[in-house]
Amino acid sequence: MDGVANKALRANLIEKLEKTPAAVIRIGSILIVKTESELRVRELTAQELQYLEANPGPRKDPATAAMVFSLHEGPKELSEVRTSPVSGNE
Repeated sequence: MDGVANKALRANLIEKLEKTPAAVIRIGSILIVKTESELRVRELTAQELQYLEANPGPRKDPATAAMVFSLHEGPKELSEVRTSPVSGNE
């Protein structure tokens, strides 16, 4: 997929999420996280992709995903982040 098509896909997804209160969507290395207060799009590094595959918490909870992948702040070492299991989603 070229850059123009990729941007169009992201824009369409963001528009569709307008009425959704919270979501975590991953398309390849692109992570879209919507919380009650914001919507962020981020391209994940190889290390972050591996972390996401090994840890289901951020895939199930937008607030956890925002914290783990530093969508509110600058980059963090993944080992610094502690997540708690999302109840009912195991």
